[in-house]
Amino acid sequence: MTPRKWLSLGCLLAAPVAAPLVAQPLARQFSFSAGTGGAIPREDLTSFMTTSPLLTIGFGYRPIKYLQADVGLDAVFHAAGVRDFQDTIIGRLKISDNEIMVPLGGRGILPIGPRVELFGGGGTVYLHYGESVEVPGGGSDSSFNCQTCRSRGGWGYYTTAGVNVAVERSRRFWVGVESRLIHGKTNGDPLGAVPPLETTDTWINTAAVFTFRFP
Repeated sequence: MTPRKWLSLGCLLAAPVAAPLVAQPLARQFSFSAGTGGAIPREDLTSFMTTSPLLTIGFGYRPIKYLQADVGLDAVFHAAGVRDFQDTIIGRLKISDNEIMVPLGGRGILPIGPRVELFGGGGTVYLHYGESVEVPGGGSDSSFNCQTCRSRGGWGYYTTAGVNVAVERSRRFWVGVESRLIHGKTNGDPLGAVPPLETTDTWINTAAVFTFRFP
């Protein structure tokens, strides 16, 4: 086969992949996302924590069309099942736990149509598990000095994948599903049933996500 025929064959094979990329208009540079779902603890945490509600937020910046830098926050509620109290001048206040994960990384974006995108990526993540005082009618309030609250933390890495679909023609508003696999090590105070030792932690966080892109 001559070089010209090889070139023609390559263009023919590349056309189905390139078509969705060409069909998409210029991507908006910035994005803000928020969603809710569930977080599943694995590895050492399997015996100490339970599947719990998840709230996720994120901010993205695209330096080029199909690559995005990400920073976000995953908040998991009461996975350690802490049920403790602190006596204060206003009565006994409940102490509960929250698990916070802060991912910092990036993703590659693959459009498969004018309004549908697949994505995948990863990066580093900071993990912090801690207790806080719940003030009636006010949620957690750091102005109360919690005498018995404990915490632990550490670093790890994450991978992410999902799909987004534009809900209108301007492609500002998107809905989708994102799953994040987080793996790291934490140490510090005991928290619920978690011992005061270094643990190897894995989380599977999956959420339905709404995204707003601008400008």
